[in-house]
Amino acid sequence: MGHSSEEKTASWCMISMDGSKIKVKIKHIGRGKFKVVNDEREGKYSDSIVDASDVIHCL
Repeated sequence: MGHSSEEKTASWCMISMDGSKIKVKIKHIGRGKFKVVNDEREGKYSDSIVDASDVIHCL
């Protein structure tokens, strides 16, 4: 299965969401916002938009 070009330019990061830490692959979309393109929870958070303040660190 091939990866989309969006996922190729994204980075794996730990974010804080719903009161827990989640490993997600995010892509910067501008103005301190990131789009989740993949996650470790079977896509539960895919296509979510997160703020830069939610990003704990990138791996």
